[in-house]
Amino acid sequence: MIFNLINDYISGILAGLISSSIISPFMTLIDLSIIKSQIENIKLHKSTLITFKKFLNSKHSLCKFIKLNNIMFDVYSATYITYNLTKQTNNEFLTLALTTFVNSVSIIYKDIKFNKFINIKKSPLLKSKSLIPYFLFGLRDMITVYSCFNSNKFLIDNLSNNNYLLNKNKNLNEFIISLGTPAFAQIFSTPIHILAFDILNCKDAMLSQRLKSIKINYKNILTGRIIRVIPAFGIGSYLNSRLMEQITPIPNIKI
Repeated sequence: MIFNLINDYISGILAGLISSSIISPFMTLIDLSIIKSQIENIKLHKSTLITFKKFLNSKHSLCKFIKLNNIMFDVYSATYITYNLTKQTNNEFLTLALTTFVNSVSIIYKDIKFNKFINIKKSPLLKSKSLIPYFLFGLRDMITVYSCFNSNKFLIDNLSNNNYLLNKNKNLNEFIISLGTPAFAQIFSTPIHILAFDILNCKDAMLSQRLKSIKINYKNILTGRIIRVIPAFGIGSYLNSRLMEQITPIPNIKI
């Protein structure tokens, strides 16, 4: 019993670290490209190409990218490892609550660091004294975490048991669902995301103004969030779950 528990914990830590190390460079490039695209009002593919070339042009720029990548690695390794370890308790609410908390705090930390990198002197995340935006960020992240780690497993198990999946390859089905459920969840989490930042930036705005802001910005921000979430919580969660199954750090030797 203790042996299996230790094995599960070590597997969870290793799976989280490896998964994060794979997706972090892509997430760093995507995040910086989306920020550049929004600030300079240019197409995302163009800002991605400019950002990529910029970091390849000099050792100084490459060092900056590595520093930012390390921050991104911390965000997702913390999220995956928290999920992997709390999952051993078999308490879905505890797992969801702790994983959401760790993910929300680490993303806020990452956003502050990235804002400093692009010369936004004071992040709106540091200006607010109200707890409402942070509650909304937590709700936003809970929707994504639930879709990534809970609902996709529920869908895979139930669709497989009822023969609703067209493809008989279980891994392929799981991969498709792992990509689809977090992306679909952004339809619901994006208005919360926009509202949270609107409260941070325009604390005295009327409800009608906030609803108008959601309507105007919804399409562009939804697209950006889907692009972010597919590698972070689609591919990343799939890799994490596969590695959890494959890694056996201490072989069970029977004497």
